Amino acid sequence: MAPRRIPSSLPKSTIKNAELRSGYGDMQAHKNTTAMAAHVADLCSRGMIGDDMAVELLRPSSNPTYSSHYLASHPDHTSEQPEMTSLVTAERHRAKRDKEMEQFLEDFKAGRIDEWANATAPKPTAGTEQPAVEEHCIDLVAVTIGHNESDDESSELTDASVSQMQLEKPEASPHKTSLPESSAPAPASEPGSATIPPKTQTRRQEIKSEPLKHSPGALDYSGFKYGELVAECRRRKILGDGSSQTVRNRLIQDNINARQSLPRAFIGYKGNLRDSHKHRTLAAMQGAVE
Repeated sequence: MAPRRIPSSLPKSTIKNAELRSGYGDMQAHKNTTAMAAHVADLCSRGMIGDDMAVELLRPSSNPTYSSHYLASHPDHTSEQPEMTSLVTAERHRAKRDKEMEQFLEDFKAGRIDEWANATAPKPTAGTEQPAVEEHCIDLVAVTIGHNESDDESSELTDASVSQMQLEKPEASPHKTSLPESSAPAPASEPGSATIPPKTQTRRQEIKSEPLKHSPGALDYSGFKYGELVAECRRRKILGDGSSQTVRNRLIQDNINARQSLPRAFIGYKGNLRDSHKHRTLAAMQGAVE
């Protein structure tokens, strides 16, 4: 294709230094040239630079040669740079990141965490009881919510008014120092029935993922490792977090939905949920994980 010819009838540009204009149309190079010309004129009027330095600054080059006198007048921009991190420190930081990466890969392949470094539930085994998750009661949390100094002041005023009313109220009967004797015999106390203090915490069992019944002739993914299950979820673009049984059930359900023409639960874009410099998979180790 022949190059496009510019008609000679077009008027020429009247802008100074038009050859320095930016190709994107923002005139940034032209503005920088104009600002530098004003800067050089100001320095020359005050006798801070000579003619040689003025010519060097006005030259359309990206690598001008600055004089020592000119650099001394700009200490903020020409001061010494901070010392670079030593090689020993850089190697120590790299070794720390490599150790974190190896630990992440070990936990991921063992099924202890998912691909977003979130801890998965422990795999239930027969004959063992899952540890209970302790939670604070809502009453304990509600006590701390909305508590401020004004509440303390109002409680002090209320306590003072209640105590004043108790002093002014006459006593209806003299104070008894002993309890009345009961005619009924006291029940025999068992050795193990001690007084149990009120519970301040509630216990909740972890939710166990029951195996999902797969379609006849379809895979049940029982022989797949955790990393293989997550890789299959990633290939299908479905969610792959949770324990091994949770991911296995999700794959079985996706097979059922695909076979029965039901809507499949694809995962959307979740962004970078973890530090890529800490948990990214090395190129040499990608085959071992997937």
